[in-house]
Amino acid sequence: FNDKIPKKANAAISKAVAAGKKNMEVQFPPVPNVDEVKFGTPLNQKFGMSLISKDLKIKGGYKPGSQVSRNLLAYSNIFWAKKIAGSLKGGAIGGKPVGVLTAEAVDFEQLEEN
Repeated sequence: FNDKIPKKANAAISKAVAAGKKNMEVQFPPVPNVDEVKFGTPLNQKFGMSLISKDLKIKGGYKPGSQVSRNLLAYSNIFWAKKIAGSLKGGAIGGKPVGVLTAEAVDFEQLEEN
């Protein structure tokens, strides 16, 4: 797993901001093998353990049957929003706050202070 996705997303968003766009949606598969996320493939599990649970500092980490393993897509979307918004805050939008909305099953009490 590398920083290819956030770099490409940041470049696209920077161009849109420079063109005067204020509201935008960036779409890409939030996890590897998105079609198989329900089955918890080894690659999905590795992604959940090595990136999602560590970066979001999820209490108890990624374990089979845990909230994060059952809702990996939702937590992955928060991970990517945090990663992309963090790079935009200092770049494309010049230090302004970035807001992220979600209607997904994310238990924010599971996340340590971020």
